Amino acid sequence: MTGLIEPTRRLICQGLAIGAGLGLMPARAHAPADAHRLKWQPDQTTNKAFITRALALAKQGAERGDGPLVGAVIVLNGRIIGRAANRVDLKGDPTAHAEVEAIRVACHRLGSRALSRAVLYVGGPPPCPMCETASYWASMAEIYHGNSPDEVIKLGAPRYGGC
Repeated sequence: MTGLIEPTRRLICQGLAIGAGLGLMPARAHAPADAHRLKWQPDQTTNKAFITRALALAKQGAERGDGPLVGAVIVLNGRIIGRAANRVDLKGDPTAHAEVEAIRVACHRLGSRALSRAVLYVGGPPPCPMCETASYWASMAEIYHGNSPDEVIKLGAPRYGGC
C-alpha cells in the first residue's frame, strides 16, 4: 500500500502546478496568489489592450505547437476571467478552439455556465460557427476579433447559428 502513496502525491502536486499555471487556483505559497493572474491584466481596459492579450496567447500557443494561431480572452467588468490559445493539436481534440477553451476556463472560474455581460476577444479570424454558438449558449454580450492590435472588429452579440 505504501508504494501507491508517492506516485499519488506526485500526481496531485503536478495537478496543482498545472491548475496554478492556468490561473485556475492560487499559485504556490511563496508567490502572491494573484501574481500569475495580474501579469495578464492589461494596464488599460481598452479593446486594443484585450486584443493584444489574445494575440499574445495565439503566438505563444502556435510557438509551442498547440494548434493554429488563435487566442482568446474573456473579459467581465474590465478584468480577464478566461484566456486560452488554440489547443486542437495539443489535445488531439477538434473542439479545443481558443474561444471554447477560454469559455471553459471562465465558466470554471465563475462556477457558472452563464457569462452574461462578458465580452469575448479573439486574436485572429472571426469565430467559427461552433465557437460563436458556444458564445451564444454562454450568454456572452459581445464578440470582437482582430489580426493586429490596430484591427479590432466588433461582431456584436453572438448569433445562434443552429446545430
